[in-house]
Amino acid sequence: MKKVMMFLLLFTFCLCVNVSAQTYLSGTVYVSASGSNTNSGINESMPLKTLGAAFEVTAEKIIIVDSADYADVSYGYVGIQVIEGKTADAVLNLPSTVSLKGNLKIDNVVIKGSSTFYANGYSLEIGENVTCDGDTRLNVYGGKNSSALSGNTDIKLLGGKYNTIYGGGYKGAVNGDTNVLLGGNANPGEGINDSDSSTLSPCYVYGGSNSAPVSGKTNVTIEGNAVAKYIVGSGHGSGGTAVDTNIYIKGGSVMNVYGGSRSVALTDCNTHIKITGGIVESISGGCESVSMSGSTNIELLGGEVTRRVYGGCYNNYDWYIIYGKWADTDNHVIGTTNIAISDKVSLNTKKGLSGTNTLNVGVFSGSRIASHPEDEVNTVIFLDGCYSSKKSVLGDKSGVSALKSFENYIVNAGKGGKVSGTNEAGKVKIMPALGKYALT
Repeated sequence: MKKVMMFLLLFTFCLCVNVSAQTYLSGTVYVSASGSNTNSGINESMPLKTLGAAFEVTAEKIIIVDSADYADVSYGYVGIQVIEGKTADAVLNLPSTVSLKGNLKIDNVVIKGSSTFYANGYSLEIGENVTCDGDTRLNVYGGKNSSALSGNTDIKLLGGKYNTIYGGGYKGAVNGDTNVLLGGNANPGEGINDSDSSTLSPCYVYGGSNSAPVSGKTNVTIEGNAVAKYIVGSGHGSGGTAVDTNIYIKGGSVMNVYGGSRSVALTDCNTHIKITGGIVESISGGCESVSMSGSTNIELLGGEVTRRVYGGCYNNYDWYIIYGKWADTDNHVIGTTNIAISDKVSLNTKKGLSGTNTLNVGVFSGSRIASHPEDEVNTVIFLDGCYSSKKSVLGDKSGVSALKSFENYIVNAGKGGKVSGTNEAGKVKIMPALGKYALT
């Protein structure tokens, strides 16, 4: 009897040690379609079969040997869960929806299955070595699905292909800041020429939420070789508002950039767009076909804008009338628009444009409207003494006389200091090299 009891105790102890070792394993765990969830997963010769089982192991990294199906866990996990392929052709099969319970990084895999990610405020990184199989495209939300998030979002998309990307949530407000980085090789092989539908990227990037507001700052950055059709500072849909939008263009290619919104009027919103690299066809500091109040701020410090820059909002124009005719819209910025131009930026290049895309080329300090509204004040600042070399970029360069630049103020700033727009009508901020500033 004593021997039997000792055997049972020893067996129970060994079982507990095995479960404990699998539950609190550190380092790497392996998953394979030919594996078994009764294996330890500690090496390639004893892989687990499912990612669900691998998630239950607190490992620093999950290696997919050949293929695996993603399965959401019902509990949170600590740290960053990393999923990587052993080789770049390892397959990660995704369900229609992925809802994060912790920070997640995916890299070096082929993704199969178009899926919608809800990061739920956790950090999500899709690495540079991720590819999408066939027609697979992803939708990504930094926030939640149909509920509010208190806190910030953090999305880094460096590989794969995308339809829509939101820094915020779906019908879920974000009470904090949103952060989206599109870089690396995201949307490979795609372009921004809308006359070539076979290569035009369908990817829309919104700093805000879909049909819900963001109370903090929205931040969208594009860099590397990434490609997007639209980058929009605020959200989309009814209620997709924001109060402080920031778009940073450091590289990559974008067809259209809007500091404001494409669907909902914005109130007391300040937009900021800064380009230091990359290629953009069109930039508008304000909204597309809706109005806004507040201020727009565009810094053209480098990179290339092939077609047009508008400090304010964008309104449609009928090109099929002999001399052109405006649509019945006068959407504009109720406040100030500010464009700062550096000698290092290339403007009005027409690079890669074709057909009617060569119309409406130039830099315009106000909104794209027929006449200048009294409640929109427009300032253009030429930095580092570049007024003489850059003043010719203002106005339409395609011969359409109805398209005008409505600058109230032109500032020729010398070297060594900084000049920027303000939200006060008729005032700019001048900061000498010593660091003190004055409003003028």
